[in-house]
Amino acid sequence: MIFPIIKVGRYENIDMEREYDSDEVFSTTCHETAHTSHMYRMNGGIIQFIQVEAKLKESWAVCIEWFLSHIEYVERGVNNYGEWNYSPANPPIYPNQFAYQYWNLGFDDEYTPLYIDIIDNHNEIGINYDPRPTGTVNDQVSGYSLAFIESELLRHIYGLSSLSKQLKAHKPVGVTDGQIDLLLSFY
Repeated sequence: MIFPIIKVGRYENIDMEREYDSDEVFSTTCHETAHTSHMYRMNGGIIQFIQVEAKLKESWAVCIEWFLSHIEYVERGVNNYGEWNYSPANPPIYPNQFAYQYWNLGFDDEYTPLYIDIIDNHNEIGINYDPRPTGTVNDQVSGYSLAFIESELLRHIYGLSSLSKQLKAHKPVGVTDGQIDLLLSFY
């Protein structure tokens, strides 16, 4: 975040066994840039950004990555790119396959679909994302927008309790405190 250069690897590992596809490079670039944008959104910049729980930092970047990749590749003609039902023969890395709705705690504790769940209108619980795991998050929350979260809420969010407080103070019509509590209980 301090340096003006973001490097994105061409290969999945140092052995150069698997080269990333262009959508994966685009997606990863969006993810890494989202971290910098997040830091700039914080009132105190890097000082406050360091205080944000890692799960929330990574989940925000996952959501921005998913959102921007979806827009880009839908415009390129892949109509359901990044949707909960998107699973091509050669799937990209998360979060674009199945909109990362197959995530569960223990699968990956930091890179979560938490912010995706806040804005989307898909409840993944019990849905089989074969060959990925079945969805385990009961997501009844929807209606928040990324623009609103970024402009109004993000600078006040450091952990799950401050996220809960901000979501409850700015609920869309139809969203209840109980639904927010239920969603956050999975994280």
